[in-house]
Amino acid sequence: MTRSLAGHDEEPGAGQGHAIRMGSEADSALDPEARVLVLGSGLSMVDAFLSLEQRSHRGEIVAVSRRGLLPSPHRKGNPIKLDVADIPLGTQLSYFVGWFRDLIRENQKAGIDWRDVVDGLRPFNQKIWQNWPSSAKRRFVEHTKAWWDIHRHRMAPQVYTRVTEAVQAGRIRLVAGRVVGIAAGDEFSVQVQSRHTQRLETFDVARIYDCTGIARDISTTSNSVVRSLVDRGLGPAGSAAPWPRRDRQLRGHRQRRYRIGQDPRGRTADARHLLRDRRHSGYSRPVCKVEQAAAGVGC
Repeated sequence: MTRSLAGHDEEPGAGQGHAIRMGSEADSALDPEARVLVLGSGLSMVDAFLSLEQRSHRGEIVAVSRRGLLPSPHRKGNPIKLDVADIPLGTQLSYFVGWFRDLIRENQKAGIDWRDVVDGLRPFNQKIWQNWPSSAKRRFVEHTKAWWDIHRHRMAPQVYTRVTEAVQAGRIRLVAGRVVGIAAGDEFSVQVQSRHTQRLETFDVARIYDCTGIARDISTTSNSVVRSLVDRGLGPAGSAAPWPRRDRQLRGHRQRRYRIGQDPRGRTADARHLLRDRRHSGYSRPVCKVEQAAAGVGC
């Protein structure tokens, strides 16, 4: 349910017809020594790595993403207090990024961790996105989102240690680039173009996992629930917004309707909010204990 609300695809994205989702029916038993390739290097890739570890998989894991970046480690802290008046709304992206970097530097000089600055901005994410001009939104998605994601969506410290040790030991290989071709045979021959050198490298792998996460353009999603809403005109087709927007009450309708990815209270729909608020009386069923534990949400 969380995956549907958040806009995750049920099937691999376009051009990734050979990739499967971790834990899907197609994810059958695998030779523990086999090399696998993962599309994406974010938290979904980390989940895939932990799942493979649990299965006693020992083969190399090649993680391919545009920048080859791992999520940062989390650390418990105290988010800084910001007021909406402190934030430069409606500016171009370059100005906003400069302001945010200066804010982090100023706080670090005072002994405050950068995570507390990132988390202090969280309540205003939605308003920031809504006030940006189209050009700033486009540049954010194309150039800045990957850097934001690795600082905003972080790994637990113990998981970060396991992942970085696996990288250093050669269990995980991070590749900054893009898949340009896949040939299927007894194995998959995957051709990857390096982001930095444009050099082509071929990886022979037994399986390809799609860990690219939330769909950027929901008009092309394979998620059946989201797809039906888009087809009925109830979703913002083509939206690349990382922070969903809330619809105002539609004319001629008493009941409010909400954009995909938004919870009934109008808050940003990350996994924690979705799991918390699904216990609200407005939802038809409670969240199970396993889901709450996985998201770090208390009962």
